Parts: sequence; C-alpha cells; structure tokens
Amino acid sequence: MQKYSLLFIIFIWVSCSLPEYNQVPADVLSENKMQDILKDIHLAEGYLSINPSPGDSNLRKAKGFYELIYKKHGVTETDFQKSMDYYCEHPVLLDSVYSKLIINLSEMETNLRK
Repeated sequence: MQKYSLLFIIFIWVSCSLPEYNQVPADVLSENKMQDILKDIHLAEGYLSINPSPGDSNLRKAKGFYELIYKKHGVTETDFQKSMDYYCEHPVLLDSVYSKLIINLSEMETNLRK
C-alpha cells in the first residue's frame, strides 16, 4: 500500500511540474501583466479609500480609474475580467501573481519612505 501511495505522490508531483500544466493560455493575460494591472488597481482603490467622495462619486471615480488603467496596459475590461476569472480558478497562479505584487508594493513603499 505504501508503495502505491509513494507512486501516486510522485505522479502528482511530476504532473504538476510539467510546463504545459503551469502555462497560461494565450487568451489570458500573463502573470506579469496581471501583476502590473492589479498593482495599479489596488493603488487606485487605496487612493479612493483615503480620499472618499460623497454619494456615488467614488463609484464614478473608480470606473474612470479602471478605464485609465486598462488603457494604460492596452487591455479591455473584458480581457482583464476573463483573465481574473482564470487566475481565480487557478489559485496557485493567483498566489504567485500576488506574492510578486506584494514584493513590488513593499519596494515602492520603502522607496517612498526614504
């Protein structure tokens, strides 16, 4: 029984290590592109949270920020949402995106504090 368990574990480990398994489909934004877009989105949302506007003005501002962010990165809202859905279905990849994003934001904070 232990022999089969070990073989099963090795099979799973090798399967998950294959490059094809970890590659993002061509119609999904790359991890680096997602990280860049998410960084801008989180910075915009942070700005809005510390500079609130009355009524639904924040929603309009947020929509404007999102449109500018998508334009800056050359994607549409549909492209971004499709990619975000993909990454949410693949939490290991999403974790990788956010791990790099956290490092990037921490470096930005360190530079701003200098």
